[in-house]
Amino acid sequence: MAATITRVIRVPLSIDFEAGYSDDPKKVAENIKPILDAGVVGINIEDGQDAPSVLAAKIEAVRAAAEKAGIDLWINARSDVYLQQLVDEPKRAEESIKRAELYGKAGASSIFLPALTDARDIRTVVKGSPIPTALMAWPGLADSAELQKLGVVRLSSGSGIPQIIWNHAARLAKAFVEKGESGPMGGDYMAHSELQSLFAERT
Repeated sequence: MAATITRVIRVPLSIDFEAGYSDDPKKVAENIKPILDAGVVGINIEDGQDAPSVLAAKIEAVRAAAEKAGIDLWINARSDVYLQQLVDEPKRAEESIKRAELYGKAGASSIFLPALTDARDIRTVVKGSPIPTALMAWPGLADSAELQKLGVVRLSSGSGIPQIIWNHAARLAKAFVEKGESGPMGGDYMAHSELQSLFAERT
């Protein structure tokens, strides 16, 4: 899939590498090789419920594999401190900084903190982290202009856009299959020519 995408796009591709698809750093290093061969130049790799040292070891392995392949891979180290509430709320900024320090030493390019929305915590993390801070679009989060003022360097939409799209699609399909409703098909409608233009090759 990654190779199919890189074949037609004109911008760098970064993908979600999840947790590396293994608990073994050596296996994670093997798993990244076909991704690099496909032309990917950036990844997210996450800690989740794992100890921070586990992700640090994976990052080291991935960085070494990328350097061996001659690729300056952007490693966006996702930490779920806020998303999964891994520590008590007053300690989350401090814990995020500690993980940023650890992941940065291991070779991460940035720290990615989904569900972090509080401006004070954002400012604290940005100031204390040795690597750039990335955030995910989230209810209550400031817009990109304000985040830039706070020092955030990257904002991801995550899965929000497709989740909203598929929720809307499911409602339309349900109404059509169960009741044969055609009326909603004309609401918020994109013409075929506009739709095709989204996928037209750019030169």
